[in-house]
Amino acid sequence: MTTIYFYTEVGFKGEVSDAVEEDQADLATIGFLKRAKSMKVSGGLCVVFKETGFKDDFELFREGEYKNLDAFSEAISSVRVVKGGLGNPKITIYEKEGYRGVERTLTAATPNLNVFKMNDMVSSHKVTNGAWCLYEKEDYKGDRIVALAGDELPKYESIGFDNTASSLKPYQ
Repeated sequence: MTTIYFYTEVGFKGEVSDAVEEDQADLATIGFLKRAKSMKVSGGLCVVFKETGFKDDFELFREGEYKNLDAFSEAISSVRVVKGGLGNPKITIYEKEGYRGVERTLTAATPNLNVFKMNDMVSSHKVTNGAWCLYEKEDYKGDRIVALAGDELPKYESIGFDNTASSLKPYQ
């Protein structure tokens, strides 16, 4: 089980949060909205976001102790726990919303979805294993979203990413 602790000061000093063991859409609920300057992650991985509701810039953190969060210091607003680790990554992407149309199941990085004739056409996905980063442009560039094991997103339009993905890769 993944357990995360946030600290208000660099080097694991200051106030410490309650243990976070599941997704938290708003760290204000535990009194840590944009307050963390250091963090400990044990038993797994997590993705932290700069805005509530798992939005804006994000970063994956592996098991370890992070005495200085650098660009994420006093910026973390929400966190997701990566279930099942990063092994055997598998995502199914769909051309149309609601998991319809052309579909492709991927298990490796794809720098250009044109190889499947799906560049700028993906509208939904289901993630079986791992953590994936989907990018707006080819070669892993541009705006991005993260997709974690168990995620089923039937409509990219709701997150402003409809018909946008051009490349994707699993975290290793």
